[in-house]
Amino acid sequence: MTIEQQITNIRILEDQAKINGYSEQAAGIIVDKYSSLVDEIVSKVTLDTVEAVEAVVKGLASEISRPVSQAFGAAGMASKASIDSVLSWDGAVKDFKPVALSRNQLEGLALTKKINGKVLTESIDDAIKQDLTRLITEKRIEGKGIAQMSREIKKSLTSPMTLKNIKTEARTYTATASSYARELTYRENSDLINGYELLSTLENGDINTGRGTCPRCAAMDSQRWGKGEERPLTPFHPN
Repeated sequence: MTIEQQITNIRILEDQAKINGYSEQAAGIIVDKYSSLVDEIVSKVTLDTVEAVEAVVKGLASEISRPVSQAFGAAGMASKASIDSVLSWDGAVKDFKPVALSRNQLEGLALTKKINGKVLTESIDDAIKQDLTRLITEKRIEGKGIAQMSREIKKSLTSPMTLKNIKTEARTYTATASSYARELTYRENSDLINGYELLSTLENGDINTGRGTCPRCAAMDSQRWGKGEERPLTPFHPN
């Protein structure tokens, strides 16, 4: 590997670290926004039927998709600017072709792009329902009706599990935006690229926090593909 390739790899890793940091920050903001939306929407609804609960969940999913799509757009543009700089060697490569991409385009893409077979509102809808479905099932077994569950349902909508699910969706979408912007740039400048190497940030796993490099990502570290060769695109899984 030439010194130029080594420097390029280091800068791409630095770019990814910045995007990861941005993604974490954006996810926190989105969770805060979601929590305030729960108070606002649920306060207007009497949760006395399953249909009422489903309506609230759909309302939350629809509302929270907006800040997630905004984070998607911002992450994509931040990644595009950084990868443009890396691949063009800060403008020194005369034949480098920047991709015409707007933040509005990326935000719109976030709402229509399918990740794991689902569009954004469906993914968020599922993220909210996971803990809620368990709660309703448990309470029905105990013989409680929806009206009796109302307070617990409201509590479930901001349970640690639900907030974690929302945060995961937000991080996954910002990571996807970053990957999408990079791929467009690579495709437009394929004449400047000899091949691809996947670099995983190797970090020991922690069962308590869920942090660390998963086995699949660790196994993919340093794998290479030739130009035009089929390869998997990141992210490989929810983040």
